[in-house]
Amino acid sequence: MTSYQAAAVGPMPRALKFAIGGIAFQALINVFAGVVLYAYASDEADHGNDDGTGVLQLIGVVTIAVAVLLVVCAALTPRRYGWVRAVVIMVEAVSVLSSAVALFSGAFAAVGGIVLALVIIKTYASGESGSWFTR
Repeated sequence: MTSYQAAAVGPMPRALKFAIGGIAFQALINVFAGVVLYAYASDEADHGNDDGTGVLQLIGVVTIAVAVLLVVCAALTPRRYGWVRAVVIMVEAVSVLSSAVALFSGAFAAVGGIVLALVIIKTYASGESGSWFTR
């Protein structure tokens, strides 16, 4: 694609740029949470408490993998790959569900995660974003 063709399509929607920032923030939080979970589980296993540490380590690794997936999607959003839009919406939907479970378990801080994920879903699912991803 030449620069002339890219300019003819128009700039990226402003809301989509902010959503990319939200995804970057989510990825940072996910990496932090994944590392903390993995380190905690490893420490517990080292001290002889093996009950459920493997599951916690797995959750930590999956959390880090989701963060990497989010970073890849955020980085590829300007390239207009249609699959990026679908992956972001699916990951954010799972994030809403897991945050809802955490909220009902008493973690009221999960409200922030739910709101951020819903805003990102709304942005990526909007008609303006749909036009952006349509080549």
